[in-house]
Amino acid sequence: MAEPRVTCLASVADPHSPRNRRAARIARVTAALPPLRGRPLVSVDGPAIARNLEALPGVRTAEVRRGWPTTVAVLISPRVPVAVWQAGSRAHPRWQLIDQDSKVVAEVATPPAGWLVLGTAPGTVGGRAAIAVWRQLATPVRAQIASVASVSPTSDSAVILTLRNSATVLWGSQEQSELKA
Repeated sequence: MAEPRVTCLASVADPHSPRNRRAARIARVTAALPPLRGRPLVSVDGPAIARNLEALPGVRTAEVRRGWPTTVAVLISPRVPVAVWQAGSRAHPRWQLIDQDSKVVAEVATPPAGWLVLGTAPGTVGGRAAIAVWRQLATPVRAQIASVASVSPTSDSAVILTLRNSATVLWGSQEQSELKA
């Protein structure tokens, strides 16, 4: 019997990372795969492997396909950061890159210049609302936003946008964002 061969493909480019991070992402995904050598291809549980891969911080979706007779193909859609959040204290800041789903993608030592700053903790009601409002804006309007926050992490009713020229816009809730924009 032939040994299964694993092929990892990145299905979505990550424009916010250097090219060499793609290779590192593939190495992390490959390391997270269960041992496949010596296993019959029919015993490979693709959905279970995909669920385990989707638990990795930088993976948005994963799909595992068997390619008869000897290939297991893993298709990954990475989480693409759109904002930065200052976690930790002011004395010991940790900067987290946040994706469009308000999930932490990675931590960096310094915030990337010019990125959208999330002013409410990601994963909270307010943090998700802030990102949702930003996502509904047209691209030219998004480019003018320096930071987005919710007045409260437990409420989605008061999102505030701070423009790059320091003007502040009280957006309110994410409801009817199309009309507000």
